[in-house]
Amino acid sequence: MEDVFITGTSIISSFGNEKQTWEGILSGDNYPQQREYTLSNQEKLQYPVYQIEDDLIERINKQYSHITIREEFLRDDKDFKLLFLATLEALRNANLHLPNEKRIGLIIAHENLGVNPLIDSLLQEDNKMDIKNPINSFNHYKDKFFRLQTYTYLYYLAKLININGPTYAINNACASGQYALELANSLLKMNHADIVIVVAGDYAHFTEHLWLSEKGFSSNNGKLAPFTDTSSGSVLGDGAGAIILESETNISRRNAISKAKYINSSFSQDTWRINLPDVTTNSYEKVIKTSLSKYKGTPELVIPHGTGIPLWDKYESNGIKKAFESFQYSVPDVTAFKGYIGHTLGANSLIELILGINILKNSVIPPIAHRTINNSSEYDLPFVSTIIEKEVKSFIKTVAAYGGFNAATIIEKI
Repeated sequence: MEDVFITGTSIISSFGNEKQTWEGILSGDNYPQQREYTLSNQEKLQYPVYQIEDDLIERINKQYSHITIREEFLRDDKDFKLLFLATLEALRNANLHLPNEKRIGLIIAHENLGVNPLIDSLLQEDNKMDIKNPINSFNHYKDKFFRLQTYTYLYYLAKLININGPTYAINNACASGQYALELANSLLKMNHADIVIVVAGDYAHFTEHLWLSEKGFSSNNGKLAPFTDTSSGSVLGDGAGAIILESETNISRRNAISKAKYINSSFSQDTWRINLPDVTTNSYEKVIKTSLSKYKGTPELVIPHGTGIPLWDKYESNGIKKAFESFQYSVPDVTAFKGYIGHTLGANSLIELILGINILKNSVIPPIAHRTINNSSEYDLPFVSTIIEKEVKSFIKTVAAYGGFNAATIIEKI
C-alpha cells in the first residue's frame, strides 16, 4: 500500500490563522476572556473562553467572497462557519483547486453538530412550547431538530466546496480529529479516494461550559496550566483545524509538496466512567505502546492532551512514562498547547497535531504555557519550560478523552 502524506493544513484560533497562531504561541502566554450569553429573560451570563472574535471570522471570510453560503441558518452557525473557512484555508495551503480534482473525500470531526442552534432557540428565544397543542411546538423547532442529523452538515459543506467522494462525520469527543485522520488514511490506502480533507472545529458554547463544569472540567481560577501542581481545571477555546491528506501517486501527479508523513494511529475504548479514565486497564499507555511498536524509529517529541485537569494530567504523565520505558526508551521532550488556545473539544487533537507539524517545519519546540515548577513526583517527565531550538524528526500526539477514547498518532518529517 502507498504511504500517505499531509499536503495542506490550516488553523483558526483565538490568535488568528495558522501563521498567527504559531507566532502567538512563540511570543508568549495567552489568556481567556469572558463571553456573554443572554437568556430569553434578558439575564446575562458569562463564562471564560479563548475567543475567536467575530471580526476575525469576517476577515477570513472576505478572502473567499466568491463562495457564498446561501442558507441563512448556516450563515449564522459559527460552528459551520469555522469548518467552512478552515477547509478553504487548508485547500489554499495545499494549492488545491477542487473543480480540477476528482475522488476527493471529506471527514468532519465535531462533538455537537447542529446542537447549539437548537439550544440557543430554547434558551434565548421566547418560549414557544404549546402544552395544549404539542404539534405547534414541534413545528416551531422541527428544522433545528432535523439538523441534529449530522449528514446535513456533510451535505452543505460538500456542496459548497464541490466534494464528490466519500464523506463522513466523526464524533469521538476530544480524540475526534485523530479518529478522522485514521479513517482518511484508510480511504486513501484502500484506493477509495486520492485526496481526503479532514476538518474539525468547535465554537465554545455556554451549555458546553455548564455541562463540563458539572463533570469537574473547569478551572476555578480562569487559568489553564497543564501538568502543574497549581492547576485546577480546563478552559474552553474556539478553534478549527483542517488537514489535507493525499496518496503518494496523487502527490506525484500534481507535483505537490508534502508537509509531513502520516505514520500510524492506535485507539482503544474504556467503558468505566464517561468523564474519568479507567486506571486499572492502562488503556492510554497501551495505545502509545501500540503506535511505538509499529514505528521503526523513536518519536522525538510527545504532545499529550494536557487539559489542566489534575487527575487527567497525572494519568497521562504516568501512561507516557510507562509506555516509553517499556521499550527502554527515554521519554523525549513533552509539550502541550491548551494553555495558549484553550480546550477546543472535538477540534483539539487535530489543531495540536498541526502545531506539531509546525514544530517539524521550524525546528522550534514551544514551552507549556503557564507552567510552574512542580514538587509532585507524578509530573516526572521532561516537560518543555522554555523555547527549545532543535530539529525534530517525528512526534507522537496522544489523547485520553472523555467517553473513554484513547488515541496515539505518529507524524514524521519529510
